Amino acid sequence: MAKRGSSGYSCVLGVDKPSGMSSHDVVNRVRTAFGEKRVGHFGTLDPLASGVLLVGVGPAARLDAFLVEHDKTYVARIVFGQRRNTDDGEGQIIAESPVPAEVADADFARQVLGEFTGPIAQVPPAFSAIKRGGVTAYTLARSGQDVELEPRRVEVHAAELLAVEPHSWTVRFAVSKGTYIRSLARDMGERVGCGAYLASLRRERVGTVGLDACNSLDDLAASPRLLDPVSLLGYPSATVAPSDAAVLANGGAIPLSRIKNVPDESLIPGSYLSMVWDNRLKALYRVDEAGGTARCACLFSVGVARG
Repeated sequence: MAKRGSSGYSCVLGVDKPSGMSSHDVVNRVRTAFGEKRVGHFGTLDPLASGVLLVGVGPAARLDAFLVEHDKTYVARIVFGQRRNTDDGEGQIIAESPVPAEVADADFARQVLGEFTGPIAQVPPAFSAIKRGGVTAYTLARSGQDVELEPRRVEVHAAELLAVEPHSWTVRFAVSKGTYIRSLARDMGERVGCGAYLASLRRERVGTVGLDACNSLDDLAASPRLLDPVSLLGYPSATVAPSDAAVLANGGAIPLSRIKNVPDESLIPGSYLSMVWDNRLKALYRVDEAGGTARCACLFSVGVARG
């Protein structure tokens, strides 16, 4: 770990969140392990779910605005025959129906999964963190109010059937950001005609980070593994000559002609660069619309450690 003075750290790590804990619970465990108050997670996992949760420690927590675009992979168990108000196993049963025999047919399951593959318009769950009039949807739903959310365009890149049982399917989904697996379960239940809910969920991957790169909660107190923020972000890695080090340290504008190790075709207006100095992520720069100059979008005074 890269310690900042005697009070904190600046790094990114993956945590294998256990089922039954909230994402905020994990953040509190990281705060305790690192002795650092400034900790944030990048992409919430519901308490029911387990798996990959990205966490920023110290100044690296500011990367949250840049680490929300990644595709994700999940393994989900969908149970048919019930509708629940939260669309998952933690909610109240609001309807029950007999499960058609065809649910146990793998070919039928693959047919239905194919109908939900590709770009789709998805209505988020009523019990979600989306805000309506400044109030989260789950707050409104818990108070008994009807919650109407607008459909969102998402994409299901793949839906691989792993197992079929008489009343359930186990599916590996590869999806774009913003996709709710609970909503997929709900909508598949409507498609089959008997209702369905998400019984379990494990997030296997966020972007390039899989479970094999994650720490258990016990690892946090021992020797946690760090992630490379440059690789995670996916922006071109750039540096500057020693004569420009002070400009970079202060977040000053830098002419593109003075940026090193980046092909010209990557220096297009609006694109981001990961500025590296002394093997640490020092800042994120954005090429201005006029071209010719890159300007600081996010500066890390001590840099972010590279795992």
